[in-house]
Amino acid sequence: ITGWGSAVQSVAGGACIGAMAGALLAAVGRKFERDADLLLFAFGLLLVLQGVCRTLHVSAMLATLVSGTVAASVPAVRHRIFDILRPISGLLYAVLFVLAGARLHLDMLMNIGWLGVAYLTGRTLGKLIGGHLAVRRCEPDVAGMRYIPLALLPHAGVALGLTMVYSASGILARE
Repeated sequence: ITGWGSAVQSVAGGACIGAMAGALLAAVGRKFERDADLLLFAFGLLLVLQGVCRTLHVSAMLATLVSGTVAASVPAVRHRIFDILRPISGLLYAVLFVLAGARLHLDMLMNIGWLGVAYLTGRTLGKLIGGHLAVRRCEPDVAGMRYIPLALLPHAGVALGLTMVYSASGILARE
């Protein structure tokens, strides 16, 4: 399968596999009594999920997002997993950014062109202005509300990650 068919297969396959993994985590996750066991199972399931996605050539990033969403829909599991991960979240973010930085090609930024600059400028201004307007409509005295426009800026990771995955796979390549 080439072109759009391959993209649809990758996305649909990733979503289905992710939903199954999330359902498994939600069902089995309730049975663990010790937090360490649940954490080990979740990380093991994540590794198996990545391997299955690679083997089947489906989107591992989407599968991971969907599995987390499905597992988080079960409140008992969601609260437990977040409580377990809270102490090590800084380490996980550091690993994520080191791995992302290792794949960053600064020389490619020179090829972005005017369209890319216009997109980044428009996106940044849109988030800042939209966030500012949203905060003005809410109670401005609430602590931290003034930081909402800035907090919206770094959330391009999924879009950039999916773009990197599909460009590396050749799906988005020019014909």
